[in-house]
Amino acid sequence: MNNQPTYQVVYQGKTHTFQHGAQLYIFDYGLYHNIHKRGIDALLSFIHYVYNCYMKDCNHTPLGALTDYVAEHWDDIQKQSLGSYDLLEKFYMQLD
Repeated sequence: MNNQPTYQVVYQGKTHTFQHGAQLYIFDYGLYHNIHKRGIDALLSFIHYVYNCYMKDCNHTPLGALTDYVAEHWDDIQKQSLGSYDLLEKFYMQLD
């Protein structure tokens, strides 16, 4: 028996299941930043990208600030195929 909780959100009549609460948090930020207007695949890609960056970071990453930063630069991040560590470096540089 799997005791791992899952989190579900119903969006546009479809249920999306996440394994971690942070992913739900990022989902909400994606809606706030209108990532969903590019389609559900874009929103799910955004969630996956931000969550992976968050999990790879060894610092105490402020998830809200990271999510805001990615949302603001989402088009450039995708065009450049920016990896997690490169993104995190840019993110922390702008905090200084």
